[in-house]
Amino acid sequence: MQLRLLLILLCGLALVSCKKADTAPDLAATVVGTYTLSSFSTTGTQPIAITDVTSGTAVATRNGNALTNVVFAINFVGKAAGVEAKLSQSQPIELTQSGSNIDLYSGTTKVGTYSNKVITVSNYNVSGFTVNFTATKP
Repeated sequence: MQLRLLLILLCGLALVSCKKADTAPDLAATVVGTYTLSSFSTTGTQPIAITDVTSGTAVATRNGNALTNVVFAINFVGKAAGVEAKLSQSQPIELTQSGSNIDLYSGTTKVGTYSNKVITVSNYNVSGFTVNFTATKP
């Protein structure tokens, strides 16, 4: 009788001690890729004003093994002081699930949103400029 009770207690303890592993979603895997800029604007004149942006890409790559962090590189061609200039800037971006969307943060400041292969960024500080853009992943 005691043996049966002991076996029942051990089985019960084994079931209670099994816990489903909490796995965080891999937000970086969703966002990683190359996006084509469809709209782009800058404000600010430091170090020099950028105008007439003609083309560009935004590239998100995984930051190490992080599930919620990417390195975001913006590459674009425009004019600076009337001369064609190719510019590039990379910064780490933290990703946070927000319903069906993913919010993009630079430090503690929300700078954009990912939704259905489209990234929309507002007030993103890039080397003295404030950048706003929309980019789509094919």
